[in-house]
Amino acid sequence: MSQLDLSNKENESSNIASNIASDKRELKNTKTGNVWKLGDYRSISTMLPSISSHLVGTLNVHSGEYVLDIACGNGNTAITAGRMGANVTRIDITAELLDLAVEEAKIAQVDGITWKEGDAQNLPFEDESFDIVLSIFGPMFAPQADLIAREMIRVTKKGGRIGFATWPP
Repeated sequence: MSQLDLSNKENESSNIASNIASDKRELKNTKTGNVWKLGDYRSISTMLPSISSHLVGTLNVHSGEYVLDIACGNGNTAITAGRMGANVTRIDITAELLDLAVEEAKIAQVDGITWKEGDAQNLPFEDESFDIVLSIFGPMFAPQADLIAREMIRVTKKGGRIGFATWPP
């Protein structure tokens, strides 16, 4: 075996390792995003409106406040905050749920909600952008819930409020 052949094998090995790492990242992202596209989210989210109402009431959301709903699913909590007159931005990693949320907002006759696709573990917002940051059950399903907690704190204004509904792991 020549030295050239060995070098090629080392390069091939390096390329294979790089491809495996890339595939793992892609699979992780795909799993996280795709699981929420499966099934009928509307039917499993029927319990959310009362929880959304309770959370929005507990956080005392007012007209004119800037609210971020993280991992918002079909938009129950964003719509509830929007009914209070808040300036609501909602974010979810799954485009199909964002489409569903837009439809739900139209049905509820709530306008003015900003809908964004994005990862709650790496929010695309400036520091201290929101008066209130909230989420119903989303963070507990994240691969790294601690990153979401840090992001929630980062984007909340000083003196702002954070609230979420979850159950222990």
